[in-house]
Amino acid sequence: MRLNVCSQSEERDRALLRAKMRKKRPTIVFKNVITTKTKKMIFFFILCLSVFFWVRFGRRENNSVAFFHPYCDAGGGGERVLWEAISAISEKYPTRQIFIYTGDEASSKEILSRAESRFNIKIENVTFIHLKYRWMVEASTWPSFTLAGQSAGSIFLAFEALLKLNPEIVIDSMGYSFTYPLFWLFGCKVGCYIHYPTISTDMLQKVSKREADFNNSETIANNSVLSSGKLLYYQHFSKIYAFCGNRSSVVMTNSSWTQNHLDQIWARKSAKIFPPCDVSAFTKLDSFPEIEQKRIPFQIMSLAQFRPEKNHKLQVEAFKQLYENPNLSSDRSKLSLIMAGGVRNPGDEARVEELQSLISAYGLEKAITIEKNISFERIVELFETSSCGIHTMKDEHFGITCVDFQASGTIAVGHDSAGPKEDIFVDYKGGPTGFLATDAKSFADSMEKILLLPSEKKIKIQENARNSCKRFSSEQFKTDFLYATAKLFK
Repeated sequence: MRLNVCSQSEERDRALLRAKMRKKRPTIVFKNVITTKTKKMIFFFILCLSVFFWVRFGRRENNSVAFFHPYCDAGGGGERVLWEAISAISEKYPTRQIFIYTGDEASSKEILSRAESRFNIKIENVTFIHLKYRWMVEASTWPSFTLAGQSAGSIFLAFEALLKLNPEIVIDSMGYSFTYPLFWLFGCKVGCYIHYPTISTDMLQKVSKREADFNNSETIANNSVLSSGKLLYYQHFSKIYAFCGNRSSVVMTNSSWTQNHLDQIWARKSAKIFPPCDVSAFTKLDSFPEIEQKRIPFQIMSLAQFRPEKNHKLQVEAFKQLYENPNLSSDRSKLSLIMAGGVRNPGDEARVEELQSLISAYGLEKAITIEKNISFERIVELFETSSCGIHTMKDEHFGITCVDFQASGTIAVGHDSAGPKEDIFVDYKGGPTGFLATDAKSFADSMEKILLLPSEKKIKIQENARNSCKRFSSEQFKTDFLYATAKLFK
Protein backbone atom coordinates (compact mmCIF):
# COMPACT_ATOMS: atom_id res chain seq x y z
CA MET A 1 0.00 0.00 0.00
CA ARG A 2 2.82 2.34 0.87
CA LEU A 3 4.57 1.50 -2.40
CA ASN A 4 1.48 2.50 -4.37
CA VAL A 5 1.31 5.86 -2.58
CA CYS A 6 4.97 6.55 -3.38
CA SER A 7 4.49 5.57 -6.98
CA GLN A 8 1.49 7.84 -7.32
CA SER A 9 3.40 10.71 -5.68
CA GLU A 10 6.38 10.23 -7.95
CA GLU A 11 4.13 10.10 -10.97
CA ARG A 12 2.49 13.38 -9.96
CA ASP A 13 5.93 14.98 -9.50
CA ARG A 14 7.05 13.83 -12.91
CA ALA A 15 3.87 15.14 -14.50
CA LEU A 16 4.34 18.53 -12.82
CA LEU A 17 7.96 18.62 -13.97
CA ARG A 18 6.99 17.85 -17.55
CA ALA A 19 4.37 20.61 -17.44
CA LYS A 20 6.92 23.11 -16.14
CA MET A 21 9.42 22.10 -18.81
CA ARG A 22 6.81 22.60 -21.51
CA LYS A 23 6.13 26.08 -20.19
CA LYS A 24 9.83 26.91 -20.16
CA ARG A 25 10.43 25.77 -23.72
CA PRO A 26 11.33 28.79 -25.92
CA THR A 27 9.67 27.28 -28.96
CA ILE A 28 6.61 29.50 -28.89
CA VAL A 29 8.61 32.69 -28.22
CA PHE A 30 11.17 31.71 -30.86
CA LYS A 31 8.40 31.08 -33.37
CA ASN A 32 6.87 34.44 -32.60
CA VAL A 33 10.20 36.22 -33.20
CA ILE A 34 10.75 34.46 -36.53
CA THR A 35 7.17 35.10 -37.56
CA THR A 36 7.50 38.85 -36.90
CA LYS A 37 10.76 39.13 -38.83
CA THR A 38 9.42 36.99 -41.63
CA LYS A 39 6.33 39.14 -41.92
CA LYS A 40 8.49 42.26 -42.22
CA MET A 41 10.71 40.64 -44.82
CA ILE A 42 7.72 39.44 -46.82
CA PHE A 43 6.12 42.88 -46.62
CA PHE A 44 9.35 44.57 -47.77
CA PHE A 45 9.76 42.05 -50.59
CA ILE A 46 6.20 42.56 -51.78
CA LEU A 47 6.65 46.35 -51.57
CA CYS A 48 9.82 46.23 -53.66
CA LEU A 49 8.21 43.87 -56.14
CA SER A 50 5.16 46.14 -56.41
CA VAL A 51 7.34 49.19 -57.05
CA PHE A 52 9.34 47.25 -59.62
CA PHE A 53 6.27 46.10 -61.56
CA TRP A 54 4.65 49.53 -61.25
CA VAL A 55 7.72 51.25 -62.71
CA ARG A 56 8.47 48.43 -65.16
CA PHE A 57 4.97 48.34 -66.63
CA GLY A 58 2.87 51.11 -65.05
CA ARG A 59 5.30 53.91 -65.91
CA ARG A 60 6.36 52.49 -69.27
CA GLU A 61 5.98 54.88 -72.21
CA ASN A 62 6.13 52.88 -75.41
CA ASN A 63 7.52 54.37 -78.62
CA SER A 64 9.59 56.78 -76.54
CA VAL A 65 13.23 57.90 -76.43
CA ALA A 66 14.60 59.62 -73.32
CA PHE A 67 17.96 61.37 -73.03
CA PHE A 68 19.56 61.32 -69.59
CA HIS A 69 21.22 64.75 -69.56
CA PRO A 70 20.78 66.53 -66.18
CA TYR A 71 22.62 69.66 -67.43
CA CYS A 72 20.91 70.14 -70.80
CA ASP A 73 20.85 73.96 -70.43
CA ALA A 74 24.62 74.29 -69.86
CA GLY A 75 25.46 75.42 -73.39
CA GLY A 76 28.72 73.53 -73.93
CA GLY A 77 29.99 71.03 -76.49
CA GLY A 78 28.20 68.18 -74.73
CA GLU A 79 24.90 70.02 -75.10
CA ARG A 80 25.50 70.49 -78.84
CA VAL A 81 25.81 66.70 -79.07
CA LEU A 82 22.47 66.37 -77.23
CA TRP A 83 20.53 68.75 -79.48
CA GLU A 84 22.08 67.45 -82.71
CA ALA A 85 21.22 63.88 -81.63
CA ILE A 86 17.63 64.87 -80.88
CA SER A 87 17.40 66.65 -84.23
CA ALA A 88 18.68 63.53 -86.01
CA ILE A 89 16.19 61.22 -84.27
CA SER A 90 13.31 63.64 -84.90
CA GLU A 91 14.07 63.63 -88.62
CA LYS A 92 14.63 59.87 -88.87
CA TYR A 93 11.84 58.72 -86.54
CA PRO A 94 9.14 61.44 -86.60
CA THR A 95 6.58 59.32 -84.69
CA ARG A 96 8.84 58.80 -81.70
CA GLN A 97 8.15 60.71 -78.50
CA ILE A 98 11.32 62.37 -77.23
CA PHE A 99 12.00 63.22 -73.58
CA ILE A 100 14.91 64.80 -71.72
CA TYR A 101 15.66 64.11 -68.05
CA THR A 102 17.04 67.42 -66.73
CA GLY A 103 17.85 69.01 -63.41
CA ASP A 104 17.68 72.56 -64.78
CA GLU A 105 15.10 74.85 -63.22
CA ALA A 106 14.47 76.85 -66.40
CA SER A 107 11.21 76.34 -68.24
CA SER A 108 10.98 74.20 -71.36
CA LYS A 109 10.46 77.29 -73.49
CA GLU A 110 13.57 78.97 -72.06
CA ILE A 111 15.76 75.89 -72.56
CA LEU A 112 14.64 75.39 -76.18
CA SER A 113 15.04 79.10 -76.92
CA ARG A 114 18.61 79.11 -75.61
CA ALA A 115 19.42 75.94 -77.54
CA GLU A 116 18.30 77.63 -80.74
CA SER A 117 20.23 80.84 -80.07
CA ARG A 118 23.41 79.05 -78.99
CA PHE A 119 23.52 76.25 -81.53
CA ASN A 120 21.13 77.34 -84.26
CA ILE A 121 19.13 74.14 -83.74
CA LYS A 122 15.35 74.42 -83.59
CA ILE A 123 13.67 71.63 -81.57
CA GLU A 124 9.93 71.37 -81.06
CA ASN A 125 8.70 67.86 -80.26
CA VAL A 126 10.49 67.29 -76.97
CA THR A 127 9.17 66.97 -73.40
CA PHE A 128 11.27 67.73 -70.32
CA ILE A 129 11.20 65.54 -67.21
CA HIS A 130 12.48 67.73 -64.37
CA LEU A 131 14.55 66.04 -61.66
CA LYS A 132 14.85 67.41 -58.10
CA TYR A 133 17.96 65.61 -56.93
CA ARG A 134 20.61 66.72 -59.41
CA TRP A 135 22.75 67.86 -56.48
CA MET A 136 23.44 64.16 -55.91
CA VAL A 137 25.78 64.10 -58.94
CA GLU A 138 27.63 67.35 -58.27
CA ALA A 139 31.28 67.13 -57.21
CA SER A 140 30.74 69.64 -54.39
CA THR A 141 28.38 67.15 -52.72
CA TRP A 142 31.20 64.62 -52.43
CA PRO A 143 34.44 66.33 -51.29
CA SER A 144 35.96 62.89 -50.56
CA PHE A 145 35.64 59.74 -52.68
CA THR A 146 34.17 61.97 -55.37
CA LEU A 147 34.01 59.32 -58.11
CA ALA A 148 32.16 56.82 -55.93
CA GLY A 149 29.88 59.50 -54.49
CA GLN A 150 28.86 60.94 -57.85
CA SER A 151 28.35 57.46 -59.28
CA ALA A 152 26.10 56.46 -56.37
CA GLY A 153 24.26 59.76 -56.70
CA SER A 154 23.66 59.13 -60.41
CA ILE A 155 21.93 55.83 -59.56
CA PHE A 156 19.60 57.64 -57.16
CA LEU A 157 18.92 60.30 -59.80
CA ALA A 158 18.18 57.62 -62.42
CA PHE A 159 15.69 55.97 -60.07
CA GLU A 160 13.93 59.31 -59.66
CA ALA A 161 13.85 59.57 -63.44
CA LEU A 162 12.32 56.10 -63.83
CA LEU A 163 9.66 56.84 -61.23
CA LYS A 164 8.52 59.71 -63.44
CA LEU A 165 8.90 57.99 -66.79
CA ASN A 166 10.12 54.58 -67.91
CA PRO A 167 11.02 54.96 -71.61
CA GLU A 168 11.43 52.26 -74.21
CA ILE A 169 14.89 53.63 -75.12
CA VAL A 170 17.20 55.67 -72.90
CA ILE A 171 20.38 57.36 -74.18
CA ASP A 172 22.87 58.70 -71.66
CA SER A 173 24.65 61.65 -73.26
CA MET A 174 26.71 62.73 -70.23
CA GLY A 175 28.56 59.57 -69.19
CA TYR A 176 26.64 58.48 -66.06
CA SER A 177 27.49 54.84 -66.68
CA PHE A 178 26.52 53.56 -63.23
CA THR A 179 22.87 54.14 -64.16
CA TYR A 180 22.85 51.58 -66.98
CA PRO A 181 22.13 48.45 -64.88
CA LEU A 182 19.12 50.21 -63.34
CA PHE A 183 17.70 51.29 -66.71
CA TRP A 184 18.41 47.81 -68.10
CA LEU A 185 16.72 46.13 -65.10
CA PHE A 186 13.55 48.12 -65.72
CA GLY A 187 13.40 47.00 -69.34
CA CYS A 188 14.95 49.95 -71.20
CA LYS A 189 17.14 49.61 -74.25
CA VAL A 190 20.28 51.50 -73.26
CA GLY A 191 22.66 53.54 -75.42
CA CYS A 192 25.38 56.00 -74.41
CA TYR A 193 27.67 58.69 -75.83
CA ILE A 194 30.82 59.03 -73.71
CA HIS A 195 32.73 62.33 -73.83
CA TYR A 196 35.25 61.36 -71.17
CA PRO A 197 35.62 58.08 -69.22
CA THR A 198 34.82 58.37 -65.52
CA ILE A 199 38.10 56.60 -64.85
CA SER A 200 40.89 56.02 -67.37
CA THR A 201 44.04 53.95 -67.57
CA ASP A 202 45.98 57.23 -67.38
CA MET A 203 44.46 57.95 -63.97
CA LEU A 204 45.47 54.51 -62.74
CA GLN A 205 49.01 54.99 -64.03
CA LYS A 206 49.39 58.42 -62.41
CA VAL A 207 48.38 57.07 -59.01
CA SER A 208 50.58 53.99 -59.48
CA LYS A 209 53.60 56.16 -60.39
CA ARG A 210 52.66 58.67 -57.66
CA GLU A 211 52.49 61.61 -60.07
CA ALA A 212 50.77 64.73 -58.75
CA ASP A 213 48.05 66.20 -60.98
CA PHE A 214 44.78 68.10 -60.68
CA ASN A 215 42.99 64.81 -59.85
CA ASN A 216 45.83 63.36 -57.73
CA SER A 217 46.94 65.83 -55.05
CA GLU A 218 50.53 66.15 -53.89
CA THR A 219 49.48 65.01 -50.41
CA ILE A 220 48.46 61.63 -51.81
CA ALA A 221 51.24 61.41 -54.41
CA ASN A 222 53.91 61.99 -51.73
CA ASN A 223 52.51 59.32 -49.38
CA SER A 224 53.04 55.65 -50.28
CA VAL A 225 50.26 54.40 -48.00
CA LEU A 226 47.69 56.88 -49.35
CA SER A 227 48.78 56.16 -52.93
CA SER A 228 48.39 52.41 -52.40
CA GLY A 229 44.95 52.95 -50.90
CA LYS A 230 43.84 55.19 -53.75
CA LEU A 231 45.18 52.74 -56.34
CA LEU A 232 43.20 49.90 -54.74
CA TYR A 233 40.12 52.14 -54.71
CA TYR A 234 40.58 53.00 -58.41
CA GLN A 235 41.14 49.36 -59.39
CA HIS A 236 37.93 48.17 -57.74
CA PHE A 237 36.06 51.18 -59.07
CA SER A 238 37.18 50.48 -62.65
CA LYS A 239 35.88 46.88 -62.42
CA ILE A 240 32.45 48.06 -61.29
CA TYR A 241 32.57 50.76 -63.98
CA ALA A 242 33.20 48.11 -66.63
CA PHE A 243 30.32 45.95 -65.38
CA CYS A 244 27.90 48.89 -65.53
CA GLY A 245 29.15 50.06 -68.93
CA ASN A 246 28.52 46.66 -70.46
CA ARG A 247 24.80 46.94 -69.69
CA SER A 248 24.60 49.41 -72.59
CA SER A 249 23.73 47.93 -75.97
CA VAL A 250 25.24 50.82 -77.92
CA VAL A 251 28.43 52.61 -76.88
CA MET A 252 29.65 55.72 -78.71
CA THR A 253 32.78 57.75 -77.94
CA ASN A 254 33.80 61.21 -79.10
CA SER A 255 37.50 60.72 -79.90
CA SER A 256 40.30 58.24 -80.44
CA TRP A 257 41.65 58.91 -76.95
CA THR A 258 38.32 58.28 -75.23
CA GLN A 259 37.69 55.22 -77.39
CA ASN A 260 41.08 53.67 -76.58
CA HIS A 261 40.75 54.14 -72.83
CA LEU A 262 37.12 53.08 -72.63
CA ASP A 263 37.64 49.99 -74.78
CA GLN A 264 40.48 48.89 -72.49
CA ILE A 265 38.47 49.28 -69.30
CA TRP A 266 35.14 47.96 -70.63
CA ALA A 267 36.81 45.26 -72.75
CA ARG A 268 34.55 45.91 -75.75
CA LYS A 269 34.58 47.88 -78.99
CA SER A 270 32.87 51.27 -79.09
CA ALA A 271 31.90 53.38 -82.08
CA LYS A 272 33.98 56.54 -82.51
CA ILE A 273 31.73 59.44 -83.53
CA PHE A 274 33.31 62.88 -83.55
CA PRO A 275 31.16 65.55 -81.89
CA PRO A 276 29.37 68.01 -84.17
CA CYS A 277 31.30 71.23 -84.57
CA ASP A 278 29.37 74.11 -86.08
CA VAL A 279 32.24 75.94 -87.70
CA SER A 280 30.07 77.76 -90.25
CA ALA A 281 30.61 81.10 -88.47
CA PHE A 282 34.35 80.66 -88.94
CA THR A 283 34.43 79.14 -92.42
CA LYS A 284 32.32 82.09 -93.60
CA LEU A 285 35.17 84.42 -92.74
CA ASP A 286 37.19 85.82 -95.59
CA SER A 287 39.25 83.36 -97.58
CA PHE A 288 43.03 83.31 -97.54
CA PRO A 289 45.01 85.50 -97.95
CA GLU A 290 42.33 88.24 -97.70
CA ILE A 291 41.60 87.46 -94.04
CA GLU A 292 45.23 88.12 -93.14
CA GLN A 293 44.63 91.83 -93.68
CA LYS A 294 42.33 91.82 -90.62
CA ARG A 295 44.73 90.01 -88.34
CA ILE A 296 46.62 91.89 -85.66
CA PRO A 297 50.31 90.94 -85.88
CA PHE A 298 51.65 89.11 -82.81
CA GLN A 299 48.21 88.80 -81.15
CA ILE A 300 47.77 85.38 -79.55
CA MET A 301 44.48 84.03 -78.18
CA SER A 302 43.15 81.14 -76.12
CA LEU A 303 39.55 80.12 -75.50
CA ALA A 304 38.77 77.75 -72.62
CA GLN A 305 36.74 77.69 -69.43
CA PHE A 306 38.83 78.66 -66.42
CA ARG A 307 38.87 75.13 -65.02
CA PRO A 308 42.01 73.64 -63.41
CA GLU A 309 42.60 71.02 -66.10
CA LYS A 310 42.74 73.69 -68.83
CA ASN A 311 46.11 74.76 -67.36
CA HIS A 312 46.03 78.50 -68.09
CA LYS A 313 49.13 78.88 -65.94
CA LEU A 314 51.12 77.07 -68.62
CA GLN A 315 49.93 79.65 -71.16
CA VAL A 316 51.29 82.47 -69.00
CA GLU A 317 54.59 80.64 -68.48
CA ALA A 318 54.95 79.97 -72.22
CA PHE A 319 54.09 83.55 -73.14
CA LYS A 320 56.70 84.84 -70.64
CA GLN A 321 59.37 82.80 -72.40
CA LEU A 322 58.16 84.03 -75.79
CA TYR A 323 58.13 87.62 -74.52
CA GLU A 324 61.75 87.28 -73.41
CA ASN A 325 62.85 85.67 -76.70
CA PRO A 326 65.64 87.80 -78.23
CA ASN A 327 64.46 86.87 -81.74
CA LEU A 328 61.33 88.92 -81.08
CA SER A 329 62.96 91.83 -79.26
CA SER A 330 62.06 94.30 -82.02
CA ASP A 331 58.40 93.20 -81.93
CA ARG A 332 58.09 92.76 -78.17
CA SER A 333 55.82 95.76 -77.75
CA LYS A 334 53.37 94.22 -80.22
CA LEU A 335 53.15 90.85 -78.46
CA SER A 336 49.86 90.23 -76.67
CA LEU A 337 47.91 87.29 -75.26
CA ILE A 338 44.14 87.38 -74.81
CA MET A 339 42.89 84.59 -72.53
CA ALA A 340 39.13 84.29 -73.06
CA GLY A 341 36.85 81.82 -71.34
CA GLY A 342 33.84 81.07 -69.19
CA VAL A 343 33.68 81.55 -65.43
CA ARG A 344 31.06 79.24 -63.92
CA ASN A 345 31.45 79.57 -60.17
CA PRO A 346 33.56 81.02 -57.31
CA GLY A 347 36.22 78.36 -57.93
CA ASP A 348 36.74 79.57 -61.48
CA GLU A 349 36.76 83.18 -60.29
CA ALA A 350 39.47 82.33 -57.78
CA ARG A 351 41.59 80.79 -60.54
CA VAL A 352 41.25 83.97 -62.59
CA GLU A 353 42.50 86.01 -59.62
CA GLU A 354 45.47 83.65 -59.24
CA LEU A 355 46.30 84.12 -62.91
CA GLN A 356 46.09 87.91 -62.54
CA SER A 357 48.53 87.72 -59.63
CA LEU A 358 50.93 85.58 -61.67
CA ILE A 359 50.71 88.00 -64.61
CA SER A 360 51.46 90.92 -62.30
CA ALA A 361 54.39 89.07 -60.74
CA TYR A 362 55.90 88.67 -64.21
CA GLY A 363 55.21 92.31 -65.08
CA LEU A 364 53.05 91.35 -68.05
CA GLU A 365 49.88 93.28 -67.15
CA LYS A 366 50.01 95.27 -70.40
CA ALA A 367 50.70 92.23 -72.57
CA ILE A 368 48.22 89.67 -71.17
CA THR A 369 44.48 90.30 -70.93
CA ILE A 370 41.80 88.05 -69.42
CA GLU A 371 38.27 88.28 -70.86
CA LYS A 372 35.50 86.42 -69.01
CA ASN A 373 32.17 85.14 -70.38
CA ILE A 374 32.46 86.98 -73.68
CA SER A 375 29.75 87.03 -76.34
CA PHE A 376 29.81 84.87 -79.46
CA GLU A 377 30.36 88.00 -81.56
CA ARG A 378 33.50 88.77 -79.56
CA ILE A 379 34.67 85.14 -79.97
CA VAL A 380 34.34 85.40 -83.75
CA GLU A 381 36.22 88.71 -83.66
CA LEU A 382 39.11 87.13 -81.75
CA PHE A 383 39.36 84.21 -84.17
CA GLU A 384 39.30 86.65 -87.08
CA THR A 385 41.96 89.01 -85.76
CA SER A 386 44.41 86.76 -83.87
CA SER A 387 47.60 85.59 -85.53
CA CYS A 388 48.12 82.54 -83.29
CA GLY A 389 46.08 80.27 -81.01
CA ILE A 390 47.12 78.25 -77.95
CA HIS A 391 45.40 75.34 -76.17
CA THR A 392 47.27 73.84 -73.20
CA MET A 393 45.04 71.15 -71.66
CA LYS A 394 46.76 67.79 -71.34
CA ASP A 395 44.69 64.72 -72.31
CA GLU A 396 41.89 66.87 -73.73
CA HIS A 397 39.47 64.16 -74.84
CA PHE A 398 38.63 66.05 -78.04
CA GLY A 399 39.15 69.82 -78.17
CA ILE A 400 36.45 71.70 -80.06
CA THR A 401 38.35 74.98 -79.71
CA CYS A 402 41.19 73.46 -81.74
CA VAL A 403 38.69 72.72 -84.53
CA ASP A 404 37.50 76.34 -84.35
CA PHE A 405 41.11 77.47 -84.75
CA GLN A 406 41.42 75.38 -87.90
CA ALA A 407 38.15 76.60 -89.41
CA SER A 408 38.99 80.27 -88.81
CA GLY A 409 42.51 80.00 -90.17
CA THR A 410 44.07 80.88 -86.82
CA ILE A 411 47.13 78.65 -86.80
CA ALA A 412 47.39 77.13 -83.33
CA VAL A 413 49.50 74.99 -81.03
CA GLY A 414 47.81 72.36 -78.84
CA HIS A 415 49.02 69.90 -76.25
CA ASP A 416 50.81 66.89 -77.67
CA SER A 417 48.29 64.39 -76.27
CA ALA A 418 44.80 62.92 -76.70
CA GLY A 419 42.35 64.72 -79.04
CA PRO A 420 44.58 67.48 -80.47
CA LYS A 421 47.34 64.96 -81.19
CA GLU A 422 45.32 61.97 -82.40
CA ASP A 423 42.31 63.54 -84.14
CA ILE A 424 42.64 67.27 -84.84
CA PHE A 425 46.15 68.53 -85.55
CA VAL A 426 46.86 65.65 -87.91
CA ASP A 427 48.37 66.05 -91.37
CA TYR A 428 46.09 66.73 -94.30
CA LYS A 429 47.37 65.28 -97.58
CA GLY A 430 50.85 65.19 -96.10
CA GLY A 431 50.80 68.79 -94.89
CA PRO A 432 50.55 70.16 -91.31
CA THR A 433 47.32 71.60 -89.90
CA GLY A 434 48.74 72.91 -86.61
CA PHE A 435 51.49 72.47 -84.03
CA LEU A 436 51.91 70.39 -80.86
CA ALA A 437 53.86 71.05 -77.63
CA THR A 438 54.22 69.71 -74.09
CA ASP A 439 55.86 72.32 -71.83
CA ALA A 440 56.40 76.07 -71.58
CA LYS A 441 59.51 76.05 -73.78
CA SER A 442 58.02 73.95 -76.59
CA PHE A 443 54.82 76.04 -76.54
CA ALA A 444 56.92 79.23 -76.74
CA ASP A 445 58.98 77.80 -79.60
CA SER A 446 55.85 76.78 -81.51
CA MET A 447 54.26 80.20 -81.09
CA GLU A 448 57.45 81.80 -82.37
CA LYS A 449 57.35 79.59 -85.48
CA ILE A 450 53.72 80.46 -86.14
CA LEU A 451 54.22 84.20 -85.72
CA LEU A 452 57.27 84.24 -88.00
CA LEU A 453 55.90 81.94 -90.73
CA PRO A 454 56.41 83.18 -94.29
CA SER A 455 53.14 84.15 -95.94
CA GLU A 456 53.18 81.27 -98.44
CA LYS A 457 53.68 78.59 -95.79
CA LYS A 458 51.10 80.20 -93.52
CA ILE A 459 48.41 80.15 -96.21
CA LYS A 460 49.15 76.49 -97.02
CA ILE A 461 48.72 75.46 -93.37
CA GLN A 462 45.51 77.49 -93.11
CA GLU A 463 44.05 75.82 -96.20
CA ASN A 464 45.01 72.38 -94.93
CA ALA A 465 43.45 73.08 -91.55
CA ARG A 466 40.17 74.39 -92.95
CA ASN A 467 39.81 71.40 -95.29
CA SER A 468 40.72 68.95 -92.53
CA CYS A 469 38.06 70.19 -90.09
CA LYS A 470 35.22 69.28 -92.47
CA ARG A 471 35.36 65.82 -90.83
CA PHE A 472 33.68 67.30 -87.78
CA SER A 473 30.50 68.64 -89.40
CA SER A 474 27.00 68.30 -87.95
CA GLU A 475 25.89 66.34 -91.02
CA GLN A 476 28.62 63.74 -90.52
CA PHE A 477 27.73 63.44 -86.83
CA LYS A 478 24.05 62.81 -87.58
CA THR A 479 24.85 60.15 -90.17
CA ASP A 480 27.21 58.29 -87.82
CA PHE A 481 24.92 58.67 -84.79
CA LEU A 482 21.87 57.24 -86.58
CA TYR A 483 23.91 54.35 -87.93
CA ALA A 484 25.28 53.46 -84.48
CA THR A 485 21.93 53.70 -82.69
CA ALA A 486 19.85 51.87 -85.34
CA LYS A 487 19.77 48.63 -83.30
CA LEU A 488 18.00 50.43 -80.44
CA PHE A 489 15.04 51.22 -82.70
CA LYS A 490 14.51 47.69 -84.04
